[in-house]
Amino acid sequence: MKSNNTKIRKTLALLFDMFQSHNKLSITDIMKLLRCNRTSAYNYLKRLENAGYVFKKIQENNRTFYSLVSTDDQIPELISYTPMTADVLRKFAIIRELQNGPIKKDTFRNHFTIYKSEEIHDGDGRIPLDIKITQYYNLLNDLLNEGEIVLNAADQKYYLTGKSIPLQIRLHEDNLINLQIKLSTINAGIPYYEQLQELYSKINILLGNLDHDIPNVQNYLIYGKKMNGLSASSVQLNKITDCDYKNKILCITYFNSHNDTLTSYIATGMIIYSVEKDKFYLLGAEYPDGIVSSNQRHTIIDIANITHVYNIDAVHTCYHSAYFQTMFDDMFSISVEPPTKVIVAFERAANIERKIKYLQMQRKNARVQIQDDTILYTDKISGLADFAQYLRQFGRSAHVITPLSLRERMQKSVELSLTRYKEDSECSKLL
Repeated sequence: MKSNNTKIRKTLALLFDMFQSHNKLSITDIMKLLRCNRTSAYNYLKRLENAGYVFKKIQENNRTFYSLVSTDDQIPELISYTPMTADVLRKFAIIRELQNGPIKKDTFRNHFTIYKSEEIHDGDGRIPLDIKITQYYNLLNDLLNEGEIVLNAADQKYYLTGKSIPLQIRLHEDNLINLQIKLSTINAGIPYYEQLQELYSKINILLGNLDHDIPNVQNYLIYGKKMNGLSASSVQLNKITDCDYKNKILCITYFNSHNDTLTSYIATGMIIYSVEKDKFYLLGAEYPDGIVSSNQRHTIIDIANITHVYNIDAVHTCYHSAYFQTMFDDMFSISVEPPTKVIVAFERAANIERKIKYLQMQRKNARVQIQDDTILYTDKISGLADFAQYLRQFGRSAHVITPLSLRERMQKSVELSLTRYKEDSECSKLL
């Protein structure tokens, strides 16, 4: 049973017709004609490309236009869809039963009432199907052949594959840690391996247990925060990746935290996703006096704030250079300030020791020493404000023992964070 979104397919067919009748279209044109947002416009364009259509990009007055290069007279893959027949509904009823969990092959038949002369629906909770036994098994074989369900040879149970209908997993919070332990032992070859790997990664993020093999979350810790903005910068990222950002200097127009619009020439050092802030950032070398000057300064730009990007002919060698890699290793979060050595003493307790060890795993220059009832954490950190914010969770059990001026700065930051945390907690109680 194929799952086809009729609305999307009709929209793609309409977009194809638009490219047939127009010489070129910009993303803004597509947004207006389809009455959709910018992200959807890019997604529709990407779907056409995935269907085999080739587009040429045209730059005019700092705007990007798309022109259809190769076309066919018809696009049946975009406008055809499986009709809603009685068999489709019957297959859906079979699949719905497997959403509650895998079922043994020998007992699966007993979940249904198959209508024939000697069997009627007796109201015992079984699902009524208006077909005979032979047709039921034919539908079951169709679902197997179509990859919608699978019969596991080891336990002789039917499983959903999640091909068309998403897998549903209901989990009580108390079982989260137990599930994480079980998922840590999974290996390739078992049913739903990729889905379970993704679930394992998300659970580790929620628990603060960052595995070396989990992509895109290195160097950052997060406790109990839900990720909602991972794709928020997709349009702006496309603007960057459409350019030769690894080799050419970019001219970027963006707005800063004060909503001032700025335009800068920047050599890209790294593109970073911060789990803690749930944002993408561009780290690079900025030429404040123009590219003819050798004067450079390091800068970080929130990619979501970028409005226009294009590359110029000037080349650079900054991308993933050793210098920017070292700068990245020193960052506690997003910062270009010079790194500072910090030493923090923690009262030794099981939960604190566990968190500090997880932090050490993610910090290249971190060292941890345990002396009786004290944990000494030493690190070289760029971004003291974010580190102070991190220390807030330890309350008075964390003591900064770095040189006096730095200690005063960090202790004030920690105390301010704790005060705000207390005030927020009191406000929550009042609400």
